Order: sequence, then C-alpha cells, then structure tokens
Amino acid sequence: MRKVITMAVLLLVAFAATALAETFNYLEPAQFKQWIESDKKMQIVDIQVPAEFQKHHFQNAIETNAYPVKSAEEKQRLEKIIPILAGGREDIVVICPRGGGAKNTSIT
Repeated sequence: MRKVITMAVLLLVAFAATALAETFNYLEPAQFKQWIESDKKMQIVDIQVPAEFQKHHFQNAIETNAYPVKSAEEKQRLEKIIPILAGGREDIVVICPRGGGAKNTSIT
C-alpha cells in the first residue's frame, strides 16, 4: 500500500512539473539580444524593484516592481498590466533581476 501511495504522489509531482514547464518558455540571453537587435516586436515586462529599475532597464519595458512575485500584493502588480498586454500579439518577455523570479509570474 505504501508503494502505491508513493507512486501516486510521484506521478502527481511529475504532472505538476510538466504543467508548470508548459506555462512559460525560457529565453536565452543570446536569443533575447538577437530579438532586440532585430527590432522584433515584443512586450517587455520588468519585475525588478523600483531602485533597480531606475538604475537599468530595457527601453519601453513595463515597470511592475513585482519582484519576487510571491505575495498576493506582488501578483496584483502584475494583474494591473494584463489589459496592456492582452491587446497585443507580440511575445511577452518577463525580465527578472536574477533570472528565476520570472517563473512565478504566470501572466497568461
């Protein structure tokens, strides 16, 4: 019985990981650089904190100050920009100060 429960839990974890992997695509920095250099149409969502955003950000990036996107308040900051993003057909690139926080955004 214990083996059956363990297998069930492992399957659930595997399915959850697969579902999360399908909600976003990681963009390598080199590919993002190519997109910028080729003037590819895209929406850039920046989740950095205000001080970091003021120091450096990509031109036309949408400032959200939602980092690390873990609390309800931080997620609401992202929800405010959904109307801006919903009308476009461009790819949406979420910029995170350390690269991992973008996984928490799930703005679909």
